[in-house]
Amino acid sequence: MVDNKINLLTPIICKNCGNEIHKIHSENFEEILDEHHIGDLVDIFTIRGIFWVPYKCEKCDYIIDLYVVIYNGLITAITDNEEHAIEALKNFNLNDIINMYKTLFYNRNRIWLNYYNLVRLLLTLKEYLEMPESKRKKLKNNPERRFKYLFKCMTENMDMTKIISNIIRKTAELEIKL
Repeated sequence: MVDNKINLLTPIICKNCGNEIHKIHSENFEEILDEHHIGDLVDIFTIRGIFWVPYKCEKCDYIIDLYVVIYNGLITAITDNEEHAIEALKNFNLNDIINMYKTLFYNRNRIWLNYYNLVRLLLTLKEYLEMPESKRKKLKNNPERRFKYLFKCMTENMDMTKIISNIIRKTAELEIKL
């Protein structure tokens, strides 16, 4: 078994010190992924049940009883309340799976869009840097549509590293409307 991290959708609060817990570690799953999220498959076998995970708070060493709910091999919930875990397992249904995957599909599309926009901006930057200086000056005075956002990411005295980091940061902020 391997020490896997499970990312929580909403943090669990330590009852002793108030520390927010965003990830837990568990050795209960096969080595499919290093990190798991709600909605991930944790095993190649069909598992339905609740795993108890004693979690030691990183701030105060308090032991928190956590319950990971598995429905047909999917992580469906993580809670610090055993009754809530039992109810989550008992009440989980097809609609819950569809809603879970709608969220995951939306996140996948958002990440893909950010990546696509980042690649487009970097290709635009490459094209801009390969232009003759005279054409660059004309573009700055009257930029074509595809260069307008690039110019928002750069200033005169910026080096390449700062320009690219600005492009990446602005792409991640979802400010791109190309």
